[in-house]
Amino acid sequence: MGGVMRRGVMATAAGLLMLGGGAAQAAVTLGDTFGIAIVGYDHSTVVDGIAQGGYLLSRQTVTFGTTQVFKGYAGQAITMTSSQKVGDATTTNFFSISTPVNFLNAATLDGVRINAMSFAFGGGNAGLNAVSLTGPITSISGLGQISYSVSSSLTNTPTLVLSPDGQSYSGASTVSTSATSGLYQFAIRQFDVTVTYANPVAPVPEPATWAMMIVGFGAVGASLRRQRRALSAIA
Repeated sequence: MGGVMRRGVMATAAGLLMLGGGAAQAAVTLGDTFGIAIVGYDHSTVVDGIAQGGYLLSRQTVTFGTTQVFKGYAGQAITMTSSQKVGDATTTNFFSISTPVNFLNAATLDGVRINAMSFAFGGGNAGLNAVSLTGPITSISGLGQISYSVSSSLTNTPTLVLSPDGQSYSGASTVSTSATSGLYQFAIRQFDVTVTYANPVAPVPEPATWAMMIVGFGAVGASLRRQRRALSAIA
């Protein structure tokens, strides 16, 4: 009997301590759908951040946490993969889109030299559906890698946009060249983007919650004192 009571009292105390807060988590909901796009354009015709005469090489709605294959510009087989790693303090999302051949099959499209290309996910040219999160975050950072030719790559910092409520985000990874022959000669084959954000901190309890916790600890103490008196009487 005493052991059962003691365990019950300890469980109550542990429950009250849990009210004091703890680590929260934010992550992309598995099965969330969002838009992606590969866009080619002439970077000399960008006005207010918008490419004039850009070409949508591929646009799809994909499901987070899956690998999907679809047809892109000129019929290439394009593979899109997304996943995540949720840690105690941070969460990392991974996005990768690739084709076994060049995303482009010509240096120019309709007379426009393509010397820049972007991989966008969520928002903008990729559609209105951004990448949704299970909890709000306050900041976000990213790292991009762009693979070209057969075994060459370069790194960049993707552009990331966090929604005002911190519940979703979108981004884009861009590569460009000043070469007169455009991007076609570089055979851009893959975009990889890693997005990292801190998990939200659990809120500090309100004064009313603290008062409830104090009352609860008082009840725990009184229960322990009654238990000790009862055991003394039995002895």
